[in-house]
Amino acid sequence: MKYYFYPGCKFKKLDPAGSQCLQEYLFQRFHIQTLGCCSTDYSKPAKDDGIIFVCPTCAAILEESAQYQNCISIYEFLLQQEDFLYPDFQEEPMMIQDCWRTYDHIGMQKSIRQLVQKMNIRAFETAENFEKTKYCGITTKNEPSPRYQKLAPNRLVKNWPFQPEPSQKQAEDMKLHARQYQYQTVICYCTGCMEGVALGGKQPVHLLSLLLTRMKEIQNEPSHSF
Repeated sequence: MKYYFYPGCKFKKLDPAGSQCLQEYLFQRFHIQTLGCCSTDYSKPAKDDGIIFVCPTCAAILEESAQYQNCISIYEFLLQQEDFLYPDFQEEPMMIQDCWRTYDHIGMQKSIRQLVQKMNIRAFETAENFEKTKYCGITTKNEPSPRYQKLAPNRLVKNWPFQPEPSQKQAEDMKLHARQYQYQTVICYCTGCMEGVALGGKQPVHLLSLLLTRMKEIQNEPSHSF
């Protein structure tokens, strides 16, 4: 099966070095081609091709608009690679924040916990995790993006279970939500969640940035190769 990789526009902006490093790894090791934005490139692969995604919104668009059957998150993909180089965070305590957009992607959510464990992170859960999660930062306190109406109306418009709120109320909600975090650092896999965690006064970190720590170190070495 031929695979294509959607790197996630917001993750590329958040961690350009990490995104580029991951793209090189996927191409050099597996000959996986990176495509662009899911909103414009969602129909480029063939229907029976494999799709690897970073962003939960990309997953919704690719599965609904293009109806790809072979979609897998980058986390599930990396977990399958026995020689992937994991960083060691020496049992540093961190929270895990699940994203509402993945409430029924249990395989992805479970793989995230396994990866966190492989990085030697002492992880702590919130009460609303896995399928119970209702969080996506202030994203869910606003109207759905207009592009969702065209690209993923069933998943991201009809099933949008939240009501818009004024900005002051949004900030208050994020601070209230942050009270449940036992530790300062909060692992997210969605940039919308990260924005909400930061607004709540905690330190968000993207799971993929954590996973790519060792890989980025190798990339900076002379004559590096994956």
